[in-house]
Amino acid sequence: MKAYTLPARAECAALVTVPVRRGMGLVEPLLRLVDGKGWIAGGFARWCCSPSPEPAPPEDVDVFFASYLDVLNTSDRLLERGAKIVKEVPYFVQLDVSEVFPGFGLPAVQLIKPNQRADGTVAWGPTKEDVVRQIDLTVCRVALDGPGLSTATADPSFEDDELRKVLRFRRIKFPPAEMRHAFKYAAKGYTLSLTDATELLDDWAKRDPSERDELSHGDSDRGGY
Repeated sequence: MKAYTLPARAECAALVTVPVRRGMGLVEPLLRLVDGKGWIAGGFARWCCSPSPEPAPPEDVDVFFASYLDVLNTSDRLLERGAKIVKEVPYFVQLDVSEVFPGFGLPAVQLIKPNQRADGTVAWGPTKEDVVRQIDLTVCRVALDGPGLSTATADPSFEDDELRKVLRFRRIKFPPAEMRHAFKYAAKGYTLSLTDATELLDDWAKRDPSERDELSHGDSDRGGY
């Protein structure tokens, strides 16, 4: 798929540090195995850091990588320990890790491959800050800082939007994927702001018909990053 030039949205001036409130013990073994080559970000990190007393539970654990080689090496290490590949698509490898981490309590780990631009470079750099800035919804723009640490790096609107269960897009890149992401969280009880819903539709309407056709028929597995 070719690259598109899209309208810029308001990126936050600086990311902030937030406390990890729950769940760190569940993923400590996974983080040690990843060994600093990737970052747990998105839905699971949201659940870990949510200020809500009853946050919406995560469906899986997303681990973002800046290198395809690190995805491959981490996948191999998990497979050697008894993990099983559930699904592999251009954007991620999904693994059942129930045999690797008994008592893990989550259905799958997804190793997120870095999106590749038309010039061959990847969509995010080698830091967790780069990863956070590539995620679309403010309530998902959070990444755990690492094993043994009780902090995470997040969008400055993360805690407020998560507490109010409001969906706001910090960036719009592939509108069908962003809309699917919003629908997923709407099913969890979140509300998409009217402003963001309007901007998403407006972005879609302004695109060339050939772009809309190509994006509409793109891979349905693309996530909000």
